[in-house]
Amino acid sequence: MESIFEIEYDDALGASAKWDSSVTGAGPNEATFRGQEYGFNDWFNVYPSDDLKNEFEDGDLRYDGNFYYEGSESAIGTVKTGPAPNVIPEGEVYIPLEREVAWKKYQNYYKDANEDQESGINFKYLRYADVLLMMAECENEVGTQDNAIDLINEVRERASLDGLAYGLSKTAVFEAIVHERKVELAGEQVRFNDILRWNLTSTELAGTNFQAGKNELWPIPDREITSNENLSAADQNPGY
Repeated sequence: MESIFEIEYDDALGASAKWDSSVTGAGPNEATFRGQEYGFNDWFNVYPSDDLKNEFEDGDLRYDGNFYYEGSESAIGTVKTGPAPNVIPEGEVYIPLEREVAWKKYQNYYKDANEDQESGINFKYLRYADVLLMMAECENEVGTQDNAIDLINEVRERASLDGLAYGLSKTAVFEAIVHERKVELAGEQVRFNDILRWNLTSTELAGTNFQAGKNELWPIPDREITSNENLSAADQNPGY
């Protein structure tokens, strides 16, 4: 839905040093590696999980908006999945790692064969759908479930999905919010904070390198501890 606040990128502006920057903030800093990281014809270090892919309901327009999949069209050619042949036919491109889907969000493959470090695609920091779902979460917590459902349904309507019925329990509405935020905000770097807020790390991050009791917090930088006489190593967050 409509963007409220974005971090702007413009590939016409270029960028200063990326790999050995002093991080002073001086000079042009329009670079973002997101396009290359997400890009299936570039680095493809970040790809959609099967768990995310399977979360989408049949008929959800957001599936096509988020992913390339078998038969999708791009500037590179028709997207194919599965083991790539030794010689790829002209006009076809295969998603690497035999993945069934790849990111379309934050990609320029509708016009370019490759991503670059400037990208030109803004980072969506806050969108109207995010606000609606945050409000739904608040309404659900204070016991006004039908108000929460109205807000959720506004998001679902845009995705061409049927609305939720009124009269759902608090637990059912919460589960609906978890689902909607997962598919609506996929790939927009909000899922981790959601999982932390909901205290779902033990289930949602099972099998990853997440360490309970440590990774809920970032480490306090050493320079902050050493430069502040009121802090010592004992004040470091647990596990660091």
